Amino acid sequence: VIEHVLTVAILSPFDDLVRQRFVGLPLSELPLGRYVIDERRPVLVDDTESSVLLPAEVLDGLHTRSYVAIPLGAGDRLRGGVLFSTSSHRRRWSQADRHLVEQLVLECDLIMENTVLREAEAARTADLAHLALHDALTGLPNRALLDDRLDAALRGSARALGEVAVLFVDLRRFKAVNDRFGHDVGDAVLAQLASRFTSVVRPSDTVGRLAGDEFLVVLANASEQMACAVAQRLWDAAEEAVDVDGVPVQVGASIGVAMGGADLTAAELIKRADTAMYEVKRTTGSGWGLAQASAPRAERGAAG
Repeated sequence: VIEHVLTVAILSPFDDLVRQRFVGLPLSELPLGRYVIDERRPVLVDDTESSVLLPAEVLDGLHTRSYVAIPLGAGDRLRGGVLFSTSSHRRRWSQADRHLVEQLVLECDLIMENTVLREAEAARTADLAHLALHDALTGLPNRALLDDRLDAALRGSARALGEVAVLFVDLRRFKAVNDRFGHDVGDAVLAQLASRFTSVVRPSDTVGRLAGDEFLVVLANASEQMACAVAQRLWDAAEEAVDVDGVPVQVGASIGVAMGGADLTAAELIKRADTAMYEVKRTTGSGWGLAQASAPRAERGAAG
C-alpha cells in the first residue's frame, strides 16, 4: 500500500490531487506498480499515449508525455519508487539513457540498503539498552533503573512538598508454585502480577523487579496515606488468583512501606522497606506494614 507521496515541482492544487489519488492505494492496482513488483527494474516510457502503466488523468494533469520510474528497494523488500516526468513531448530513450538509469538504480539500492542497516543497528542498540535496564521476563525496570529512578525521586523531594515512598513486595507461596506446577507457570504468574502491580499505581510511579519473587515500587512526591493505599492495592492484586491456562494459582504478598526524603540514600530507604516487609512476614505472614522513621516495624496489615 502506498503510504506517502512527496511531490516536487508539481503546482498546486494538482499536487494535492496526486496525493489523494495515490495515498492508501495498493500498488498492485496500478499497472506500473504490478510491473515494478514483479520485475524490480526501472521503466522508461517514450510516449504515454501508447502506454497504460499510469492513469490518463494523472498524466494529463502532469502534462507528461515521457517519464522514468525507478523502484527503491532494500534486499527483497520494495520500499518505494521515484517517478521522473521529463518532458511534455515524446522522447526516445537511448541506450546510453537506459544504462545511466540502471546505474542510478544500483546507487539507490545501495543507499536504501545502508539505510535499512542503520535502522536495524539503531533498533538493536535500543533493544540492548532496554535489556540492560529492564527485567527480561516481566519487562519491568531492573535494580539498576530502580536505583536511578529512586535517586532522582529523592533529589526531587527537596523541591517538592511530598516525600518518596518505597514499597518492598515479597510474594508468598511462590516457591510452592514452582515446585508444584513448574517454572513456566511460575514465570507466567510473575508476568501477570507485574502487569497488575503496574495497573494500580500512577503512570509516574515505578514498579520494578528486583530478583526472583521480589518487586520494588517507587512513589515520587507521595504522602504516607497515598503509600498505604497503594500498598493495600498491591496486596489485593497479589491475593487475587492468577489464571494460567485455566488453572487458578494463588500466591499473596508481604509488603513493607518506607517513607523518606533527600536526607536518605536509595539504599537506606530500600533497607527500611525491606525490614518492614520482614516484620510483616514475622508477625502476620501476609499484608503490609509501614516502617517508622526511628525503628522500622509493621504498623498495619491485612492478615492472610
